[in-house]
Amino acid sequence: MESSETGLTRRYGLGTAVAIIVGQVIAVGIFLVPAGMARSVGSPAWLLGIWLVVGLMTLCGALCYSELSSRFPEAGGSYVYLREAYGDAVAFLYGWVLLLVLDPGLTAIFSIGLTSYLDRVLPIPTSFQPFVAAVIVMAVAALNIIGTRISSQLLKVLTLLKIAFLFFIVLYGILAGRGDAANLSPFFAMPQDVVGAMAGGLVGAFFSFAGWWELTRIAGEIRDPERNLPRALIIGVLILTLVYIAVSGVFMYLVPTAGITSDETFAAQVGEALFGSAGAVVFSSVVIASVLGS
Repeated sequence: MESSETGLTRRYGLGTAVAIIVGQVIAVGIFLVPAGMARSVGSPAWLLGIWLVVGLMTLCGALCYSELSSRFPEAGGSYVYLREAYGDAVAFLYGWVLLLVLDPGLTAIFSIGLTSYLDRVLPIPTSFQPFVAAVIVMAVAALNIIGTRISSQLLKVLTLLKIAFLFFIVLYGILAGRGDAANLSPFFAMPQDVVGAMAGGLVGAFFSFAGWWELTRIAGEIRDPERNLPRALIIGVLILTLVYIAVSGVFMYLVPTAGITSDETFAAQVGEALFGSAGAVVFSSVVIASVLGS
């Protein structure tokens, strides 16, 4: 099997690379962010338009990273690009910030969030939840240490389940008539504070797209990186944009914007509209799978 200059085995193909992008980026945000965005912009047209604009902007970033990853197809991603552009000192500081602040913080946020949703499926005593969150982190880490083949296959399965369920929500919500077309009216409505509305919507959208660039960290383990990395980045961003637009659209169809009081309440409202009283448990299970993949 092909190896990189650093000795890493290039065992990941295009499918795994795309799954890494989609699996990491689509986490709990898609179930919570549309609520805040909808409250901010006030109409479906603005909401869907923001997703499209941010998707196009993200694609521009992906094209830039495609060029960088093709030129420097080695493990490290942004660390490598900073090192080549600005020298070892800047890259060194960036690496330590990731190690000590960014990555541990995000991992903790995801694991605590996952535990809170796990509690809705299998009740966990409050004092015991931090321990469960830590065990989840160690279990996922152990899985990656045991073998990349096993962890990559699990990632593919979780990502496929996640995407399949999200598109099931879209199709079931529309074809089963679970929503009301009146919830989308007025489709075009100018917010009173355009700048504030756009700012609130853009922040949520950028947050939901965050993380697509992390694929380049394992460029040293991607087969034929000059070809597969650019393709994976572009395909991954296009899938993310399509999923966010489709899911947000059906969410607005299921729940009227005026009835949204909070992000968590919104997720419960969508679940109840789709699956009745069991909606909270179903949605919690999907969020658990989504966060595990991320």
